[in-house]
Amino acid sequence: MKSKLLFLLLLAVLIISCDDDKPAAPSDDNAGKLYVKFINEAASEYDISVIQIRALGLVTEGENPTGDWSENLLRNGEVIKPGQYKYFYLDIPNRHWSKARIGVYSSQGSTIMLHEQSGFNVAFPVTNITHWGNDKRTVRAAVAYSSSEQMILVQSWSDWAGIED
Repeated sequence: MKSKLLFLLLLAVLIISCDDDKPAAPSDDNAGKLYVKFINEAASEYDISVIQIRALGLVTEGENPTGDWSENLLRNGEVIKPGQYKYFYLDIPNRHWSKARIGVYSSQGSTIMLHEQSGFNVAFPVTNITHWGNDKRTVRAAVAYSSSEQMILVQSWSDWAGIED
């Protein structure tokens, strides 16, 4: 009986300590940063292997790119498969926004950066991440091959305040 109770207690501790790949609780290192849940929609046809951002300044001042594109936000070979998500912190100050660009794994196992495809037009769906109204954000993307454009495109993109459960 005693060993059964000990086993149940240990099991409860293990279950409580698991937390859906969420980053550690906010610390001074993350103060002022945007906490993001990035979802690759189930309708996507590709694994997302690269996410980069570039600061655009204050939301109210229009698009004013500053600095270079970030390193890949997905570390150590991480990917976000269709229907999956990742959490991370972004260094986007409150009331600012950033442009995002992504890369996906091809069927041959190489990474294709969408913006590097021949004929890519920057007017394709907007891929912005804003830090407005909340320090938490849910971003959703669906990536698929467009037969009319003959390339892989972001078919839908959304970002809104708060973390979707």
